[in-house]
Amino acid sequence: MDEATLSYKERMAAARAAARAQREAEKAEWHRRIELSVEVRRMAMAATKAAIRAKGDKLALYSHAQLVAMANAMIGPWLVAQAKARRTRLRPQSGTRSRQASAWLRAITGTPTYRATTSRH
Repeated sequence: MDEATLSYKERMAAARAAARAQREAEKAEWHRRIELSVEVRRMAMAATKAAIRAKGDKLALYSHAQLVAMANAMIGPWLVAQAKARRTRLRPQSGTRSRQASAWLRAITGTPTYRATTSRH
């Protein structure tokens, strides 16, 4: 028996490893697409709310369905490009997700988060 040939067990293990790697790659791609769509929706809703506040109106004057319709009308290729750029810029590293989420919230809304507004005595 030649050393270059693999046993059935080794071939099956390699095939399972390759199939698993492919499944994980497909799952990661699916998660990236979902995260992008969620980020686009979040940015559109934040921009809609900011536009309403800029007009001097209160958000309570609008139903959730109206807000969603206005936000969906705002979604376009330019917003998707912005979301992609933001996602690469704010890619979380170990343990920094909450800080970056707070930074994102401050950047979108223009207001400090609760933690930044409270004082510790």
